[in-house]
Amino acid sequence: MILDFNVASLELKNMLRAVMGIYLGIGVFWLIGAYKSKFWYGATLCNVLFMGGVSLGRIVSTVFDGVSVLLTPALLLELLFFGWGLYNLNKYE
Repeated sequence: MILDFNVASLELKNMLRAVMGIYLGIGVFWLIGAYKSKFWYGATLCNVLFMGGVSLGRIVSTVFDGVSVLLTPALLLELLFFGWGLYNLNKYE
């Protein structure tokens, strides 16, 4: 309802739920990395790659499709976490 689209196809529903599972799994890995130092580097690198990839995709979409007022704050947060992750990787080598 928030994004104003209806998913009617079973296959599309399945794909979107699979992507949701990826997000949840990666989020759990980030939490593990925050609390267990032996996973910190891998979780931080994963975060940098994930946030960098997602923000790059949003930037490409913004250039070709136009600005999304609803999702621009998400882009800004993704760029912030991307930069913060890079900073931490460089600082705590």
